[in-house]
Amino acid sequence: MEQSQYIHIGIFLITVPNLIVIGLMLLVFAVAVIVKLPQEHSTQTTTQPAEPQTSPATPVQPPNP
Repeated sequence: MEQSQYIHIGIFLITVPNLIVIGLMLLVFAVAVIVKLPQEHSTQTTTQPAEPQTSPATPVQPPNP
């Protein structure tokens, strides 16, 4: 079984594969923060909302005493 190479920086000792995984995780996080997702409210403000379809109101009967 082959051992991984270690990088020693100050008090930190880390293997190269672990450093690559950490770097990829930071890259994914940075992309997630930078990329803006499509916003739905920008399209809804330009159009009028549809009127809700309701049935005619039924007269309310007072309760029998």
